Amino acid sequence: MRKYLPLLIISFFIIWSMGCIGANDDGYTILASASTSVVRAGEDVLIYGTVFDGKGNFAVGADVAITVEDHVITVSSGSDGYFHFEFNVPEDAEYQLLEIDVAIDSYHETLEVTILPKTTPVPSASYIAHKDIAYIERPDCDVSLTSLDVYVPLQASSAPILIFVHGGAWVAGDKGEQEQRAMWCASNGFILVSVNYRLSPAYTHPSHIEDVATSISWVIDNATQYGGDTENIFLMGHSAGAHLVALAGTDETHLGAYGVDLSSISGVITLDGASYDIPLRIVNEPSLYGLFSSVFGGTLEQLRDASPCHHVEAGRGIPPFLLLCAEGRQVSFDQSSRFSEKLTDKGGSAQVEIAVGKNHGTIESDFGKDGDVPTSLALDFINDLISDGE
Repeated sequence: MRKYLPLLIISFFIIWSMGCIGANDDGYTILASASTSVVRAGEDVLIYGTVFDGKGNFAVGADVAITVEDHVITVSSGSDGYFHFEFNVPEDAEYQLLEIDVAIDSYHETLEVTILPKTTPVPSASYIAHKDIAYIERPDCDVSLTSLDVYVPLQASSAPILIFVHGGAWVAGDKGEQEQRAMWCASNGFILVSVNYRLSPAYTHPSHIEDVATSISWVIDNATQYGGDTENIFLMGHSAGAHLVALAGTDETHLGAYGVDLSSISGVITLDGASYDIPLRIVNEPSLYGLFSSVFGGTLEQLRDASPCHHVEAGRGIPPFLLLCAEGRQVSFDQSSRFSEKLTDKGGSAQVEIAVGKNHGTIESDFGKDGDVPTSLALDFINDLISDGE
């Protein structure tokens, strides 16, 4: 309906919180996302993404078709391949599952957004959100890139802490739109911390992982004032964020810079990560060299340094890992299996699980929903480790 399309915005800044990735027959790779999976009537929804050409470079001027209900809007990717579209949900909208089609040539992705009526009551499992807290201020970047949000259950006391790192191919994304995950955490007595980090191409490795490690250190130093338990800190990341939490949990140098041991992390959960061994990924997909080299550097030494697989050693106190893979995304399964083997060969603990019926986007956007299997697996993983520590 036309009422869903009042506003079109194309910009060079993109927020990445949930994503899908795929390639069409002409070699384009598109990452598409919605700013939220649940929205109330009267609020805005952002559809955004990045387009890469067949050589892994940002595709400028590529036409992306976005279909909301029966209306099609075509937007062109701007500088660095970004596209951006916004629409407002009418004040009188009723409950519905809105399917949004994002396409480039023959490739299509479907994003799902649940619309709630404006009068929907606030769920009983509530929390207090403390937003835009700077975990460090760096002179060379906007403080929003080094900030975090803390979602605290009411009357939290010695609550386990889940630190979430967003995806976005290391070039995009934002810590926001965590209400569904925050509600799930609150209902299970967990504190949720969602972090931002510096993005490429303006910043390159190790900037991203340095920021993630700094945020973890900040959480450890400040947990008690929010009712958190520093003995039960868990990491979770999606896509590029999965790579970063895996690196934080295996490369001791980054947390070590703050006097934090890897054993301070109780467990790590990854959502459809596929870059645990970056040199191997490039061997199998040479077209991605452009992206990876622009983020991590182009030498073998730099790519290995950015790869969690190449930091796995016995005796480092590496935490247990739960590696969740979207069904049918072979690269995620292959990379997760290789990473898992490296961890277990060195005496660590790791399990790989395929999320049946999930794609690269929905494995993240559905997390926290009732009946979601990856969510249940993550909850069991966390609770087992909390129990083991008692």
